[in-house]
Amino acid sequence: TVKAEIIPYEGYEEKFVSAFVGGKGPDIFHAMAAEWAEDGGLYPVAVALPPDLAELLDKKLAPYLASWGTYKGKRYGIPSDGMLQLLYINIDHFREVGLDPDKPPRNVDEFIAAAKKLTKYDANDKVIRAGYMPRYLGHGLGVADKFLPIVHIFGGQMLSPEMEKADGYINSPQSVAAFQFYYDLVYKYKVVNLDFGKPEPAFQQGLASMIFREGYMAYEIINKAPNIHFKVYPYISGVMDFAPSNLLTWAWMINKDSKYKEVCFDLFRLMTTRSADIALHAPTMYVPVLTKGE
Repeated sequence: TVKAEIIPYEGYEEKFVSAFVGGKGPDIFHAMAAEWAEDGGLYPVAVALPPDLAELLDKKLAPYLASWGTYKGKRYGIPSDGMLQLLYINIDHFREVGLDPDKPPRNVDEFIAAAKKLTKYDANDKVIRAGYMPRYLGHGLGVADKFLPIVHIFGGQMLSPEMEKADGYINSPQSVAAFQFYYDLVYKYKVVNLDFGKPEPAFQQGLASMIFREGYMAYEIINKAPNIHFKVYPYISGVMDFAPSNLLTWAWMINKDSKYKEVCFDLFRLMTTRSADIALHAPTMYVPVLTKGE
């Protein structure tokens, strides 16, 4: 018998720690390897995967996910989803202003032009429909996660490749250009209304014409806002076309104290098949993690 328990994101670390310390932690859990790796993690709970399973995953995972679920050269888990940021557009808004919803903006200039055309104002020049809504509220890590692809398309980085240094990266001319782009969307081009709050509800209420979000947002829009007609496209292109952020590297990991580690390892081996990968991700429209066949 398998028991699945959903732990809300807010406060999940405290609940995990309490459960693991009390000897009642789950056999398999969802978190980030850098925090939970048995060898050097902040909470040393997750056991390293057997060499054969780690090698199998390294061969099959999408290249941009290769580091997810790893820490200091060891693999502790399977990336839980692709976490690709995608462009969501409101079909009706596009058609209303003469834009073709089958031809979305593909670069920064096209994006700005579309956002300007899609934005509506009242008599006092206040935005009553945003051409675009950014993520600027909520947990700081989530805000940074949604902004990092913008940094990438301008050719910038937040941290050094070793994830140890920010100076010279987050303040590089390329990264500064990304910040300037965000600033200009609000204050120069005036295509954003910060009073609308988070971009997801704004899009679902028809208050925003474009947003960036992961694939699962399509599932939420269909269920929460069936009146919104939308399409989903790849992220806009730039110097580096890299829509994942690599900040929220979620993975499925195994409790080192589990009595059923071998069973969990076998389950993970099953999860490395294409059919299981699609079955796990398709229902909620998350991006699968494997690129190789069975």
